[in-house]
Amino acid sequence: MRKHRTDAYLWTDPMEDGFIINDDDNQANSDTRIRPSRFSAASLNASALVLAVIFLLSLAEIVLRYFFHSPIVWVFDINSYLLCATIFLALPYVVDSGGSITISLLTDLLRGRVADRTHAVLEFIAGATCLVIAAFFFDNATIQFEGSVMTIATLTIPQWVLSAAAVYGFMTAAFFHFRRAVILLRLPQA
Repeated sequence: MRKHRTDAYLWTDPMEDGFIINDDDNQANSDTRIRPSRFSAASLNASALVLAVIFLLSLAEIVLRYFFHSPIVWVFDINSYLLCATIFLALPYVVDSGGSITISLLTDLLRGRVADRTHAVLEFIAGATCLVIAAFFFDNATIQFEGSVMTIATLTIPQWVLSAAAVYGFMTAAFFHFRRAVILLRLPQA
């Protein structure tokens, strides 16, 4: 099992054994495991599959353009739509595995139960923020759906599809932030 070091946390390779919160100075976290759920792992795998499709479409476009002088004009548009899907499909796993970017200046100074509670509050705030963003995208998707708004590109698609991907990403991210907050609150005291 490979271990990686980032700030105060040690974690295993996400595809091997799950996420481990292990703050060297914080005994309350040392034996607790927060494993990514199967749902978030499935979403990550779907994201990887979409990324593979992007690669294959790009490869096909290059081969057809340079060897057969017959470019596929819609590949760039499809790839940008698929990239949006890739990002929002991967977001739940990033949050569930604790891979979100954090500014840990204050929380690194805290120890024990205070650190756990502070992390839990920050996870809750992040989850609430994701819910607000998801609501914003949902409102936009509804307006786009009712107005039949299309993307501006060579290959147009309904714009609500892209907004729906963002709703999925932020709603599931909110759920996993809340999940992590609850787990952190349930950690045994040192």
